[in-house]
Amino acid sequence: RPSANFPYQRQRPSYYDWEEKWKEYNPVHPVLARGALVYHDGRQVTARNLYTGELMWQVPEQVDVDTDGRTNLSDVFSPVVADGVVYAAVEVAVPYLPQTLQGVPITYYLPERRLIAIDLETGDVLWHHDEAFFAAHPGSEALKRLSVTGAPVVRGDHLYAGATYTEGTFHNFLVSVDRHTGRAVYATRISNGQQELNLFGRQLQECSPTPVTEADGVLYFGTNLGVFAAVDALLGSPVWATTYSFVPIPSTYYWFEAPRRWPWLANNPPLVSGNLVLAAPADGDRIVAFDRRSGRIAWDVAHRIPLDDGRSVTVRAVLGADAERMYLSGSSGIVALWLVDDAERGAAPGRRAWHTEFLEEHAGAGRGLMDATSLWVPTYGAVYRVDRESGKVLDIVTRDGEDLHEPANLVWGDGVLVEGGRHHVAARFDRGQVVALARARIREQPDEVAPLLGAADVY
Repeated sequence: RPSANFPYQRQRPSYYDWEEKWKEYNPVHPVLARGALVYHDGRQVTARNLYTGELMWQVPEQVDVDTDGRTNLSDVFSPVVADGVVYAAVEVAVPYLPQTLQGVPITYYLPERRLIAIDLETGDVLWHHDEAFFAAHPGSEALKRLSVTGAPVVRGDHLYAGATYTEGTFHNFLVSVDRHTGRAVYATRISNGQQELNLFGRQLQECSPTPVTEADGVLYFGTNLGVFAAVDALLGSPVWATTYSFVPIPSTYYWFEAPRRWPWLANNPPLVSGNLVLAAPADGDRIVAFDRRSGRIAWDVAHRIPLDDGRSVTVRAVLGADAERMYLSGSSGIVALWLVDDAERGAAPGRRAWHTEFLEEHAGAGRGLMDATSLWVPTYGAVYRVDRESGKVLDIVTRDGEDLHEPANLVWGDGVLVEGGRHHVAARFDRGQVVALARARIREQPDEVAPLLGAADVY
């Protein structure tokens, strides 16, 4: 019953209902490369033939981690593939002895994640940041205490990712690794900060920075602890760091647990458009536009975008951005925000350009995508394809079977639309595009066997 002494009890379901909140978030984001679908769930990397679904390999074959760690719901597990090599951050087993009081936990197991490189064709591990690696490469010991939680990005010979370690507070780093050898190039500390604690001052969950974005030799990176930064990719030296508005951490009133600050916004990588860096920090409730050169906040808008009829759209994920607009998916459809100032079109930075409503519950359930002309947005019942210029719905693909009623993240390529869910992956084919792709591969190499075998898989 609500009490004046415990005001947060009035909001207890929104702070404590872990099982319900868990269903709303989906960290699994696959990638496509060379006819393969690659994904991981934080503990195991899996590759499947894109056209048949046949399992190619899993690394590791057996998962050694048997303790459920406290994972931040803003996590995103996304590998990256470059030149036939898969790079990912996977959880490793670490010694853990829980401390309890009368059977109630005081400390919590927090996952620890390390980078791994895997051959795409064979599944062979090329290097892994395990104990044997650090023993053989003492110059990379700085990475030993860091947990890599941000999805990595490859540029040239380097791999960049966000990482943290906890020492009473969370320390956030941006790390650079030689992608061929796994050796550390640099680990730049960006900031430190705190998340929810219990009454013993113990952290409740791991900290998850944003994935890294690179543009013109500069890395853009959000700590999800109130600081956004730009770092020189070659040197690792900070160019600027800016604080932004974040959601306050709620007070603890039960000694064995604390209210949770559920993320409003999915943990998307920053976007670069012209002179702006666009971000939706997972510890905040605002979409923020930073000036690329100075780090100054050019404008920001609340995650609840007001509509003309008095309603609003609650934004959950960023779809993408072009030179003129930023595209967001939310509770009832898609919203486009202007990035330009054009009085004739009624355009002003941060102002709503258009809104397209989906008349079904749980619209925007997962991360969608943007292609050359369209936006693809998953809901619990369908996938909508929307014209970027007008917001008009171009197509609706019904979701059915095992993937129904579960959030999904979308990937598009080679004539295939892939849904990555918490408990499933599914591929949907555009027959015309797939057949044209198979024929093109055969024409390019008419005397080779590999294109014929690949075409057989496609068909």
